[in-house]
Amino acid sequence: MKNDLASERRLPGSEPRFALDRRAVLLALVGLLALYILGSWAYHRFLESDETKIRKVLAACAQAARDHSPAGVTDNFDKTFKIGTGPVSADLDTIHGAMVQLLMVMYRGPVEVAYVPSTFPVTVAANGTTAVATFQLRARGKPDAQSEFMDFNQQFLSSQTWFRCHLRKTDEGWKIHLVEIFDADPSEAKTEE
Repeated sequence: MKNDLASERRLPGSEPRFALDRRAVLLALVGLLALYILGSWAYHRFLESDETKIRKVLAACAQAARDHSPAGVTDNFDKTFKIGTGPVSADLDTIHGAMVQLLMVMYRGPVEVAYVPSTFPVTVAANGTTAVATFQLRARGKPDAQSEFMDFNQQFLSSQTWFRCHLRKTDEGWKIHLVEIFDADPSEAKTEE
């Protein structure tokens, strides 16, 4: 009688029943990666909402502040940027100078920046070329790594300060072109553009 278990065993040096061709596997992985990259590009180019793109612009500003990069913050501003109504009035060069002072002189240690609410409202105009985002900013930083955090709002603003950012769609994407600062919730305040 033939031993069925012995006949099913592989003999040393024999080929396995199912052999993977490494080139085919590598080609399939490269194809999947290319498909992912193409799909990601198509999503961001054609399917991602303007509201999401605007939140990403403001998130990039916050991340640049965390990274101590004044140029990274102001790269998200339009060339005609200004701070409009409220207690402060300044243009792009003045704001860049202030960012250098804050991020490279005053707060050399860790910097924390957050928007309140975290998913702040964004209103895109019907023509799709301008938008408004309204939020509060919570920022604090350390003069050096060993110091305690200093609250930016307590030093320069108030805990009730609101920001209304007006953005424009440009060839480079959405850019901030006007920031209004309010001492209270601006939902009832009029805007100037």
